[in-house]
Amino acid sequence: MDGSSHIVLVLWLSALGLMMWRWPNGDRFHIPACIIGGGIWLLLAVLEPALRTPFYAAVNVAPWGLALFRRRTEAQMARVQHPPDHPA
Repeated sequence: MDGSSHIVLVLWLSALGLMMWRWPNGDRFHIPACIIGGGIWLLLAVLEPALRTPFYAAVNVAPWGLALFRRRTEAQMARVQHPPDHPA
């Protein structure tokens, strides 16, 4: 791995961390954070020719989709886990 590969790896993981971050007001900041993280991943594919493969696209679509729709799943899980009289 050369120096640029380390930078690409750090940027990719930083984008993933941005998408998975638990903001204090998560509903308001989660979608823009996911869009920014996805933009970073697209930019990496533009800047690094080795990443222009279908495998890289598949590896990025799966966590991006999970991160983007994570809040809806958590809300459904919270509704099931709490009794009806519990304020969610």
